[in-house]
Amino acid sequence: MAKTSSVNKNNHRRKLVAQYAAKRKKLKELAADLSKQPEERFAARLKLAQLPRNSSATRVRNRCELTGRSRGYYRKLKVCRNMLRELASGERTVGQLAEPFAISFQAASKHIKVLEHAGLIRREVRGRTHLCRLAPGPLASAHQWLSFYEHFWTEHLDLLERLLRQDARKSPVRKKSRTSNKTSKKAFARKRGRKQ
Repeated sequence: MAKTSSVNKNNHRRKLVAQYAAKRKKLKELAADLSKQPEERFAARLKLAQLPRNSSATRVRNRCELTGRSRGYYRKLKVCRNMLRELASGERTVGQLAEPFAISFQAASKHIKVLEHAGLIRREVRGRTHLCRLAPGPLASAHQWLSFYEHFWTEHLDLLERLLRQDARKSPVRKKSRTSNKTSKKAFARKRGRKQ
């Protein structure tokens, strides 16, 4: 679970972005308009620079909607990917999924609902226990798409490796010996008129 202060800062940035969006857009358009005088465009850039730094959309971090975690984030789902990684090793209960992230069962359940809605996992109820497992369908289609391009990338990376090895054979890197370094220091000192 992320620090609440980090999550709050990020929420504040989102509010600032929304508040200054129209003004920022207008100033950017004015600064990019080549039909305006250079002084006018420069003045627009200066005004843009005077706006709060956190009012820029690039300052907003993508964070998990449920835990506030900023790393390993799926943009379409707005959640982090750690639960999927846990499920890759086998079937888990909601409690087992929530345990490593120090989040409540309710937050873990929300995560699971989002992943379930996306079709990435399946939930099975056995009595009072909810067991979750990875759904291979959507992931298999992604793997199929990636494997189509794998051949292309493998060929190009192999070619790059061959070229780098040929280049390394043609021009070996010389290591400086310690004596040559001392000699150059002595020569430098002689030029300056100092003794070593």
